[in-house]
Amino acid sequence: MKQHAWDFPVYQVVGFKNSGKTTVMNHLIHFLKSQGVNVATIKHHGHHSKLSPNHQLTDSFSHKESGAFLSGVEGGGSFQLDYDSRVELKLEDLLHIYSRFQPDIVLVEGFKNEAYPKILVLGNEEERELLYELEDVRVIISRADSSKENLPEYHLNEVVSQCGRIMHHLERERSRK
Repeated sequence: MKQHAWDFPVYQVVGFKNSGKTTVMNHLIHFLKSQGVNVATIKHHGHHSKLSPNHQLTDSFSHKESGAFLSGVEGGGSFQLDYDSRVELKLEDLLHIYSRFQPDIVLVEGFKNEAYPKILVLGNEEERELLYELEDVRVIISRADSSKENLPEYHLNEVVSQCGRIMHHLERERSRK
């Protein structure tokens, strides 16, 4: 397994579209924040369509339209960055940017082919095939009854009450490395 040099743990929540990934992310964020953890998140837009610009009538949008390959705007506690399709940001690039903000933990929704510890969210049993295609799956969250996998598995309805245990499984595995 690839070793990463971040000062914070990175955990992924992966699964097919509409499996419940965002629900799991939101529960984990809420739980970690309640524990005083400074949580950062990255959401991978897995669709091939371009994201809509947030502010089409702004100066930064005008800069991009005039030919800048990269345009950013910062203010009021936000930073928005827009780049053209020639630029390809990998998860590692984004984590490098995030490291400047010194998070305690980064939760990533998507980027399923990366080598970070994963929570696999299954919308149905047919999606279980992902378990055998992905690297470093440590916890399964499913809408079905628990299977006989050799991994901790929780029902999607249990996530709120089991966030502590889910994080414990991830952290315990991390401390062994």
